[in-house]
This record gives sequence, structure tokens and C-alpha cells, in this order.
Amino acid sequence: MPVQVEWQKRGLPHAHILIILEERIRPDQYDDFVQAELPNAATQPLLRKLVEEHMMHGPCGPDVQRNPPCFKDGACTKRFPKPWCASSQAPRDGGYVEYKRRNDGCTVRKCNCARPCGGSEGCDPVDLDNRSVVPYNAHLLQKFATHMNVEICNSIQSVKYVRICPRPLTPYVCCPPATLEPRSYLVFSRV
Repeated sequence: MPVQVEWQKRGLPHAHILIILEERIRPDQYDDFVQAELPNAATQPLLRKLVEEHMMHGPCGPDVQRNPPCFKDGACTKRFPKPWCASSQAPRDGGYVEYKRRNDGCTVRKCNCARPCGGSEGCDPVDLDNRSVVPYNAHLLQKFATHMNVEICNSIQSVKYVRICPRPLTPYVCCPPATLEPRSYLVFSRV
């Protein structure tokens, strides 16, 4: 299991982990392992709270009062908001999976201030929908309660963030491939 841990500007660890398991995930199984929608608040209140708190990208864009670091040259560098998608699909270009993001009317209200205030300073809050949900695994999100982007990898293009051999002068922890307990999926996760 290749692992690389970097230390970001604020001194916090940031890990790139590639988990390779015995069987490949078929496109009809994508939604069993990775979700990119707001959960139903009535049936999954804890998961909904965690997604709202940790897995929403933004707000970002030209109308946002604060200056988001992901917004450059008139667009989000992380390609949010993502397009609506009725069902998860294998990548057309060999890159990333397109996750199910239905236009179901679910939204979450986020602060739009220069510094996030939670709406207490009279800011114009922004409603974010499924197009702004960062892909996650429900089990891992509930277990660790932190931002954890989980992606299904099916090509070398989508593994570009994981480096087994680190660049010079980059602080790192590198673990060699290990024997894994067999599972039925292949996931890439960024924490």
C-alpha cells in the first residue's frame, strides 16, 4: 500500500494513499463505495452533518465575497461545481470517474464572507448542492469524521498524486507495498 505524507503550510499532515485490492470495481458498483451527494437528513442525520461540515467544496466563484484559493483565471481549479450526473459512469477520457450527482433539490447553506462566520455577521449565505460535494466513502467519513476525498482509480492518470519515490527536499513518509486483506474494490483516497 503506497503511502505518502506531506506537511502543508500550516504544519498539518496531508496523506495520499493508494489501496489496491484483489478485484476491480465494476461501474455498476461505484455507488456502493463512493458517493458524491448530500445524504438524506431524515434517514442519515449523522452522515448528512459530516458531509455538510467536511465534504462541501466552496463556495467559490466570481460572486463569492472572500477570495477562495481554488479560484484562478475565472474558474475553480478543482473543477467545481461538477456537472449534474444521473448515475456514476466510467471515465470517458481514462481519467476520473463521474459520480452520481442528481439534481434532487438538496442544498446546504454556507457562509460567503471574507472569513467564514457561519452566517452570524449578516453575510449573504450561498446554497450549495450535490455539484459541490467532494467524493467520499460513508464508512470512512463516519469513522474518522474529517475531510477525506475518496476516488476510484481505474487508470494511471487518476493516480498522479501518489508518488512512491518522493521529490527531493519534500518531507515524506513512504511505505512499501504490503499484503492487504482481500477486498473487492480499488480506491484512492486523499486526506
